[in-house]
Amino acid sequence: MEAAIVCMPVAATVALGLIRVGWDGRRSLALAGWALAIAAAVALAMLAGAWGLAIVATTAIVAALAILLRDAWRAPRGRAAPVRSAPSIALPRPTLRSVGRRLAVFLLVVPVAAAAAALLAFGLQATLVRGRAAEADTVALMMVAQPVLWALLATVQITRASAVRMIAPALACAALGLILWWPL
Repeated sequence: MEAAIVCMPVAATVALGLIRVGWDGRRSLALAGWALAIAAAVALAMLAGAWGLAIVATTAIVAALAILLRDAWRAPRGRAAPVRSAPSIALPRPTLRSVGRRLAVFLLVVPVAAAAAALLAFGLQATLVRGRAAEADTVALMMVAQPVLWALLATVQITRASAVRMIAPALACAALGLILWWPL
């Protein structure tokens, strides 16, 4: 076990080196580096818990900082010439339609998605309460789940092409929450 605790930070350092080499266009080495970094983190987290994960993360951060410092030291000296581009001739003017579209997106992603995520979090809590879980645990889960679910839902909504298509993910999330919340 002690050998693994020593080997995993070394593996994380090697992983960062592979990732850096992958930046030069060798994508397979970068992917191998990420896989090695994840494997080292998981392995040490399983062996030593949060302390092991902290060791791997700190080692990776130090390795990344060393790589960054090395690359900065090797970078060419001097100032880069400013990019000269023609200024825009006509800036887009907001229209009533574009303002309405932005307002609709805001309303769907902020209050509507927050409410849908809250319903799903309440549904998860109710399901766990029915399963005889400790009340303090279910409240803590609900309070952690709501912002995480909201962030996930907002991410899904923002990837949609129009405001109308943003409604379905929020409705699905709210419906699932109501189904879970409804007593059987």
